[in-house]
Amino acid sequence: MRKTLCLILFLMAGCSQQNAPESAESRETADAVASGVTAVANRSYRYSYALAVPAPRIAEAQEAHARACEALGPSRCVVTGLYLSQDHGAVRGTLDLAVARGEARQFGAGLVASTSRFGGRVREVQIDSQAEDRDLAPPGAGVADERAEIAEIERRLATLPATARERQLLNTRLIELREAVRGAVRDAAGQASDARSRLAATPLHLDYGALSTGWFDGDSPLANGYAIGRDSLTALVAVLLLIVAGGLPWALVALALFLVLRWVDRRLLRRPRLAAPAPLG
Repeated sequence: MRKTLCLILFLMAGCSQQNAPESAESRETADAVASGVTAVANRSYRYSYALAVPAPRIAEAQEAHARACEALGPSRCVVTGLYLSQDHGAVRGTLDLAVARGEARQFGAGLVASTSRFGGRVREVQIDSQAEDRDLAPPGAGVADERAEIAEIERRLATLPATARERQLLNTRLIELREAVRGAVRDAAGQASDARSRLAATPLHLDYGALSTGWFDGDSPLANGYAIGRDSLTALVAVLLLIVAGGLPWALVALALFLVLRWVDRRLLRRPRLAAPAPLG
């Protein structure tokens, strides 16, 4: 009995320690990670934050963050996506923003810090970047060889007679090269435009998950265990239904065949034969 009581007290202490509000030091550490990357020229960035918020306050935190973006104005921040799910008591949400390049880092850190006002904390911070120098290259930088060949063909055409057979082949090649150059320049211009857009506006993604405030809610071990058990039971029932649905028609066919054979055996094969008549005299 004493061992059981000690075990219960140990579990309660662990849960209360897990649910205790985070210290100011841990919040400062998370903010430092969120804002500890210096933007480099011609590199685009993407900020992703995973936040744990008590389930009843996820919608409130999400709405507050969206309003903070709208308060900056459309030239500095735009809400590009918002998702909130409250299915069967499980609450989850996401928020996607496009923030001006010079303000994305500081604005993201401010949103993360404000999560503590809703009883939440930072779960994960991820910052990705990619170089845009290649896409920002001049449109004609990748077709220097084609342009040199075009110049050589034009020089040769200027010296060939109008009826020469080689002239027709060179004209065909010239058309192909010019079309290839136009396509390459067009694609390069589109890539440069996309790169400038990525450099101008930085994507900022926030993922809101439920923070455990009790034994059976949020991301507590008991809640996770219950969810795993529920999913396993659902999968088992689905498999059983699939087996029944797939095998039931064949079972009915087998039963019908058995009844037919039984009827044939009783009615025809086991019918009593008539006795032969006795001889006269």
